[in-house]
Amino acid sequence: MVGLGERLRKLRKAHRMTQKQLGLRVGLRDNSISLFESDAREPSASMLVRLASELHTTPNYLLGVDKQQFIVIDQMDEPDREVLMMLAASLIEKHQARQEKE
Repeated sequence: MVGLGERLRKLRKAHRMTQKQLGLRVGLRDNSISLFESDAREPSASMLVRLASELHTTPNYLLGVDKQQFIVIDQMDEPDREVLMMLAASLIEKHQARQEKE
């Protein structure tokens, strides 16, 4: 079973951040991210919310309550949000075209 540490590590890497970069973005100065990722320490509830926000997901996903990752787009920068919306529109169009052929 994938735990909080592994989910955190995968999301951090997907965002191309180092542990130090993520730590600085959420207000940590030491090796806390490393400890979280190795499951040696658990983040507080408020830190879990900050981590989820920075990684554009939900605390429930990090905790393993939600099995699917959700992307919280209203927390993204406008250019990133626009790219994501264009990609989603393209995928929807592709899916609809497939359905029409069937």
